[in-house]
Amino acid sequence: MRVLITQGSLHRLSGSEVVTYELAEHFSHSGAEVAVATHSFNGMWHQRLTSLPGVRLFGVSEDALEDEFTDSAPDVAWIHHSVVPQWMLTRRPERVVFHHMSTFHPLEFPLNRRIEQSLGSVAV
Repeated sequence: MRVLITQGSLHRLSGSEVVTYELAEHFSHSGAEVAVATHSFNGMWHQRLTSLPGVRLFGVSEDALEDEFTDSAPDVAWIHHSVVPQWMLTRRPERVVFHHMSTFHPLEFPLNRRIEQSLGSVAV
């Protein structure tokens, strides 16, 4: 199984960052290949995530991330903070989860409901 997890940024040790790590850890320990994509990250998060078996960390707009899924889309895409790589609009994963962890923090609000309705399999 190939999994993509997206996250706004990885700099602090707080809510969605921890959820991103725990998801990567879960899928990694289940034998999946995991790509975590974010707008920016620090060395601590790079070390923590890439020390998990089968987990790679990418900048969301890096060509290497798109190259990772050139031949086939991920089986699962787990989206935080509405971070949807542009290539996903034409190479749709089999299952897409839009995970909104807060009803009051603006970063957690859907940015484009039409994209979520079009791509999403599950809204959490």
